[in-house]
Amino acid sequence: MPKQLVARGTALYVAGDFGGTVRLGPTTLRATGNRNLFVAKLTDAGSQGRFEWAVQSAGPGVATNPALAVAGARVYVTAHVTDTVTLGTTAVICPPQQGRTLVARLLDAGPSATVSWVQDLGMREGQANCLIAAGDSLYAAGESDYYVQLRPADGFPTALQSFFIAKLKDTGAAARLVWNTRFDGTRPTDYVYVMSLAKRGANLYLAGLLYGNGDFGSVQLHATGPTNYFVAQAHETLAGAAFSWVQHLHSEGKVSVASNALALLALASTGRLYLGVTLGPAATVGGRPLLAKPTVGFADYLVQFKLPQ
Repeated sequence: MPKQLVARGTALYVAGDFGGTVRLGPTTLRATGNRNLFVAKLTDAGSQGRFEWAVQSAGPGVATNPALAVAGARVYVTAHVTDTVTLGTTAVICPPQQGRTLVARLLDAGPSATVSWVQDLGMREGQANCLIAAGDSLYAAGESDYYVQLRPADGFPTALQSFFIAKLKDTGAAARLVWNTRFDGTRPTDYVYVMSLAKRGANLYLAGLLYGNGDFGSVQLHATGPTNYFVAQAHETLAGAAFSWVQHLHSEGKVSVASNALALLALASTGRLYLGVTLGPAATVGGRPLLAKPTVGFADYLVQFKLPQ
């Protein structure tokens, strides 16, 4: 199933996961585990698309939920993996009952591609939902690991969910982690799901779903009904990422990651940020109604934010 698509000129790069046997143009992919990762390139030939190459993971392990970014001939991909997963000649081995986040670089040679390096980001049960490339830097955002915190009152273990923003540097032979900033929940019901990531200068923009309370460092966001989204700006420092502002979008009617939730970001050169989002009745942004006449059911909105120059 395709999960990510990136366009660069007439080249289209797609990443996803699959089971069984899949044929992509002249290449046949055969899954060796329950779900395998694939990355493929198509060329827009005008009246049709043509597959140039396809690369897949192997091994008994599962590789799913990829994120994809392209910079020149460098194609970067992340995936959530379990057990043992091999891409190229490198294996990522996960401890028992634990998942890992794989990050890899492929080099596009036109009609073929080679795997340059593969690494384990080292996050237990984490996954990068979004990935962007800027020069030799990579920025990833997604779910961090679940962890256990003992409450002082009764010592009862509480599972908490956190999300992260990370920066990596492509050194040529590998990826070096520059910083990783994690934002933790405070209650079992707190959950921030990052769905989209964009970059402009030293600023990063994130959008996604919010359940319960959201910890954005100096900014706290509180869910006020069944459907809550956020769009936020974080500025990059030498030590990590710090949020400058967070906007809250709310509506009646319930959406979920598994069903009809949508939060996609796009940046324009005019200094405007666009958010495509699915909301239910009585939709608001920053407490203000999006429409003078509320909709009855769910609708897709395009919201514009003007950014300071």
